[in-house]
Amino acid sequence: MLHGYYTVNNTIFNNKIMALREGTVTKKQVMWHWHPEYNAVNWTQESLYSLKEVYKKRAKQLREKYDWITLAFSGGSDSYTALRSFIDNNIHLDEIFIQWPIKGSKKYYTPNAKNIETSNIYSEWDLTAKPILKEIEKTHPKIKITVYDWSDDIFKQEINDDVLFSSQENINPGIWCKREQFISKHEEDTFEKGKKSCIVYAIDKPRVCVKDNKLYCYFLDIIANNHPWYTPGRTIELFYWNKDCTEVVHTQCREIYRHLLMNPQMQDFITWGKNPTNDQRTVWDNWVRKIVYPDYKNWFQAKKEYNAIYCETDYWIFQAAKGSRYLQSWQSMVDNFLSSIDKKFIRFDGNKPLGVHGFVSDFFYIGDLPENI
Repeated sequence: MLHGYYTVNNTIFNNKIMALREGTVTKKQVMWHWHPEYNAVNWTQESLYSLKEVYKKRAKQLREKYDWITLAFSGGSDSYTALRSFIDNNIHLDEIFIQWPIKGSKKYYTPNAKNIETSNIYSEWDLTAKPILKEIEKTHPKIKITVYDWSDDIFKQEINDDVLFSSQENINPGIWCKREQFISKHEEDTFEKGKKSCIVYAIDKPRVCVKDNKLYCYFLDIIANNHPWYTPGRTIELFYWNKDCTEVVHTQCREIYRHLLMNPQMQDFITWGKNPTNDQRTVWDNWVRKIVYPDYKNWFQAKKEYNAIYCETDYWIFQAAKGSRYLQSWQSMVDNFLSSIDKKFIRFDGNKPLGVHGFVSDFFYIGDLPENI
């Protein structure tokens, strides 16, 4: 089990697409199973750690386990906090690895800190990622910084249906470049020499919801699946959502609960059964970010993308590669995918497919909340 697994009629699947296809053919229920270690957590009990202490605990745990640690970095609050958890505690981090279509996207946007729409996500390179990397380069020169520009890859490749069985569910046009190539030469050399290496993926802020004035934590497979593709010999570690240090999510949830007790109006954004708008999701994300990542500076961040197929964040690809063999082969793969999956598994906005539905873990009761009047 990498980060959860699926079952269909008692058959185990490590790949979501394969499980959904099996569920489509057999008409049996598809189930997702999360790490059982979280069942043993006493969610109603206060954490023994502060946020900084538990992040340090996780970074130290990883350092003691691996010879080489690469952090997948975007500049966002998740990966930035994971980064600071190493460097602020003098825990050596070997490498920061970031992928960005710098050359390909530069014609299609102008850096703009006032535009937080999803379509302006590439401003994060100029306003967030690059400044942070320059700072780290000066203050921590021993950390290897690898920037991989994948702009030209889309003009060299074609996509076949095998991508489905690696991508889990994210099948936007840049997925092959973003996931299969998400490995540095330094990390690859390390595990090929038989040393223990990992890439750390900073997934994610806790998922919480309110039911009948009670706060629950749960895990979502769409988030857990959002990591680089598996390479034999390689280890992918999730910094926050992991089975070896369940104290991380527990501590975060206790902090969120404490803030919700003082701000009951925020319950409206996470009431189970409601379908929040993207703007409402953004309000909630910004509020939670300040709670669980208190040291994150006011770096620029665009709204998150919720379309896993025709992404706004891939606008430049649709423009630069229009009519290319790459996009044609990608669309063929998408068509084959959509035709092979029961429509009940697919999210739609009207007639526009957005991706597959998420599966959730068990719900973990954190505590009662005052009624929001």
